[in-house]
Amino acid sequence: MKKILSFFVAAAAILPLFAAQIKQSGGTISATNGKLNPYLWAKKGQVFSMTGKGDNGKAYSIVLESLIWYHGRSGNTEHIYQDQSEAAWKVQKSEVNGNLIKSYAGNVDFDILREVELFDDDDAVRFEYIVTAKDDREIARINFPLIRLNKEIESVSFDDGKLENFTTGTDVSLKETGKSMAFFFHMPKHNKTVLLLVDLNAPLKYGHKLGVMPAYSHGGAKAWCRTMSFQHIYRWAFDYHKAGEKTGMRFYFKALDGAALTDAHKQAARDLAKKMKVEPAKFATSELDDVYRYPSKLAAQLPAVDGVNIWSEITTKRIYPAMEMPKAKTAALKLTSAANERESIQIAFNPATDAKLEKVVFSDLVSEKGDKIAAKNFYANMLGVQKIAAPRAVFYGETRYPDKLIPMEDALPAKLKAKQNSILHLTFYAPAGTKKGTYKGDVTLRISGKECKLPVELKVWGFELPKKSKYTAYGLLWSSLPEHIEQIMPRMAAYNWSTTVYQGGQKELRKYFADGKELRLPDNFTLAEKAVKEHGYNMFAIPYVFLGAWNWTPKKPVNFLSLMIDSPEFDEKFVNYLKSAYRQIKEKGLVDNAFLYIWDEMTGGHYAALEKTMNMVRKHAPGVRALTVAAPDPMVLKHNDIIVTGGMGAWWSPETKKVAEKALADGKELWIYLNGTTFATDVPPNIPRLTVWQNYTYGFTGFLQWSMDYNWKHGSFEKNGLTWILYPGYEKPIYSARLEYFRDGVEDYNMFALSRKLPAEKKAVVDKMISTIAPKEAEMSEDPVLMYDIRNQIGDYLDKNL
Repeated sequence: MKKILSFFVAAAAILPLFAAQIKQSGGTISATNGKLNPYLWAKKGQVFSMTGKGDNGKAYSIVLESLIWYHGRSGNTEHIYQDQSEAAWKVQKSEVNGNLIKSYAGNVDFDILREVELFDDDDAVRFEYIVTAKDDREIARINFPLIRLNKEIESVSFDDGKLENFTTGTDVSLKETGKSMAFFFHMPKHNKTVLLLVDLNAPLKYGHKLGVMPAYSHGGAKAWCRTMSFQHIYRWAFDYHKAGEKTGMRFYFKALDGAALTDAHKQAARDLAKKMKVEPAKFATSELDDVYRYPSKLAAQLPAVDGVNIWSEITTKRIYPAMEMPKAKTAALKLTSAANERESIQIAFNPATDAKLEKVVFSDLVSEKGDKIAAKNFYANMLGVQKIAAPRAVFYGETRYPDKLIPMEDALPAKLKAKQNSILHLTFYAPAGTKKGTYKGDVTLRISGKECKLPVELKVWGFELPKKSKYTAYGLLWSSLPEHIEQIMPRMAAYNWSTTVYQGGQKELRKYFADGKELRLPDNFTLAEKAVKEHGYNMFAIPYVFLGAWNWTPKKPVNFLSLMIDSPEFDEKFVNYLKSAYRQIKEKGLVDNAFLYIWDEMTGGHYAALEKTMNMVRKHAPGVRALTVAAPDPMVLKHNDIIVTGGMGAWWSPETKKVAEKALADGKELWIYLNGTTFATDVPPNIPRLTVWQNYTYGFTGFLQWSMDYNWKHGSFEKNGLTWILYPGYEKPIYSARLEYFRDGVEDYNMFALSRKLPAEKKAVVDKMISTIAPKEAEMSEDPVLMYDIRNQIGDYLDKNL
């Protein structure tokens, strides 16, 4: 027990200022220091909660619960993954030693130690997590804990990261709080303020190079709680843990009198930080210089126009406005591709004073043998800069995010701002039938009246990518204007995507299936026929049959005419719909390209509904593939042709590996769904490409993006970047550069698939090269230069051996 010794002239006596009391009852541990009352409740897996003691002697709630929560493995193969809540984890043991409480728990992925400590010389409470990985494995990024707070908190004050200046607000942003150590939760109803002191450096103790960024959310008037969350910015896109790897979080709580920030409150935070050795963030932005400040090793200066520096960069590396210019020089833009492949490169302009890009003109490219690739096969876009609020970007201070593809007809003349990089994205297409060779030409630029020519060399390998992709990327369109769909289709097909052809849901279903007998689309599936036969979509979804998602239960109507699934009316009308749609697509020869996306995030309790509806599909729409977003559980595999799983980190294990391999051998398709990773605005541009490489390694054949354009937080890229792959609401469609990066991955996939034509020993050489970047059951590489180099090495090897 920690003691404070008071020395007197005559004698010394032990006089604790704050008498801590700890009790255990039925697995619940409760404690108090007279002002704060922490609990570890048995019925909730000993998760941490806390109350305070008001001036009237009555308790008031502060922390409702502190949770680690993520989507992860269940540990069995009947229902392979599930929501992993700390409250459901098995408590292994708990112990009390003086004023220190230790609670040990865990699940299939982690062991956790929770420590709660009270003090004899201070009325603060320490709460700490120590989390240990059990296996070597990829796992979803976990930003823990989620601390749910009493909704009676009316406002919050927070410091500037140095405990010098303080701000008070209601609902505040990560930009404001990301470096804050101290948070003051003001509760006028109780005339109390609770101080939360956060150790931003806790992960550094375990060898991580970056720490955490705290965020507070008020949630609004109808919210049932306030929340604190923590961005662990040392975690990368495909997060890999080694067995025994640890991380942690440390907090101190203290109850203060008064419900508005005072100088005494500020001093209390400073005193507590000094006493408990809680320091400002010790991790520096320089840890991310390789991301934001420095170009890749393959970047190079190009011939300049007077007053304007020009340089090139590979597309697996993002150019930021303030990124430094490379020291290396090159005389030409050099690219490599197969026939029927698009390859891109970036050009950065950095003028001494404001300038204008006035012209971009491609010449034909001609080989040494006189073969030609016409200039019409090349295109250019300026990259429009968006504002983002991604944690690492906020931490580094570079929230400008080049993403919006602006075609030349809209971009020129393009303003080139002084002393910062403006980015031109060039794409070169070697059409099907292009012969092997090195093709040369140039791109003519005019900048503020002065012209220059950038030489171009495109090396084309002696093989061709297939006309029909071996990989399917499917994206749902929610907010794009209906009149844009026909413009969107050919562009998305060129990016190797298939997308929603018929938008809508219940409203459109009631309109076009009004009599409950015949589906009467205005175009009779002509647009679907055009998508497949003219534009080359791999697949299209038969519309309006999405029955339910994660929040559906058998007690609720399904999203099909709001009918109950066990009603005769549902049986009759659902069968009629299937029969009518099937007859029409069969007449147009589209059965092999059609699929039904009926259930999303199907959970174990609803397998009877899954079985019933899929049996109807098999009987009344034979040959149409059924797709469900779910774990590859036995019932899901039994009743679907395409199973869209979560990320590998959520479910892959030695046991589930066998399940997946058998499913693939049985002819099932496994796709992946990586909401929050592939198109997130806090990951490098090679992550969309790396996603597809990983799919190839594991034998997966597709990707589902739940929204390409969903305007779910109303109006800004900063809030919607994850779901704005196709920008909604403009006069014409606007596309994200991330589509270019993902397309490169799909083309890589198709190139890798050509190795299946090789003898086994030569195919193994290709597989080994791929595993340098995307190994199976090991840590993937996010090195943009290594990915670029390995891709070229694979192309050279196939060129020699196919």
